[in-house]
Amino acid sequence: MNYVYTLIVTCFLTIRSETFGTDVVPKTCAEKQVLDLLTEWRGGVELPLALPSLDVIHIPSFENVYQGFGIKISYVTGDMKLAGVHDFTVPSLSVSPDYSRASITLRFPLLTLTSESYTLKGRAYLLYPLTGAGFLNVTFQNVEVLVGITFVSKQTTQVKDISLNLSIGDVKIHLSNSSWPLNQVLSLRRMEIIEEYRSTFVTAAKDFMKFEIDRVLGNKITVETMRAIANNYCTN
Repeated sequence: MNYVYTLIVTCFLTIRSETFGTDVVPKTCAEKQVLDLLTEWRGGVELPLALPSLDVIHIPSFENVYQGFGIKISYVTGDMKLAGVHDFTVPSLSVSPDYSRASITLRFPLLTLTSESYTLKGRAYLLYPLTGAGFLNVTFQNVEVLVGITFVSKQTTQVKDISLNLSIGDVKIHLSNSSWPLNQVLSLRRMEIIEEYRSTFVTAAKDFMKFEIDRVLGNKITVETMRAIANNYCTN
């Protein structure tokens, strides 16, 4: 079940949906093993390895400069929380018989990112001053993440490569106590703005997943251990 755990850490943007779809029907024992572990994880079942809680994902503060659509601002967020991560569906899943490759699609009907504080300063149309400070709220609707993982086995098992494709149905962004026309621009141009950050999201997610998967696998899981657990699971 080790690669099962591996896949799970892949899913940090995860949400269950009673209305957004249902889980795939696994075709093989290996796929059933992965799906069972994902199901237990989202249900809050205590698992053998130290996987993170999906109740709330904590994200460190972030600062950057944004320029576009007549606006240039520098901004800083406080620590952020991603809610709804314990609800997800798995519409597609594929695991190779030797557990060396796996791909999974995760669907999220709603993700909510909040921060108790943000500050920003800048200008609109070169002249108009912009300021903001307060509560930050971002909702992502109908998110789909397709992840592919390749493992390499030496004395222990590690991630060799991760591919990740991300699609977002819609986004709503609200900055409390912000100057006109910030929220208006965010509402009208939200998808274009999010698209500009796509490569940043994907790179950060891939790096984070590789780190966490290798951490979870650690030095505990050898190829022999993995095969023994998988064989036992599939014969019971």
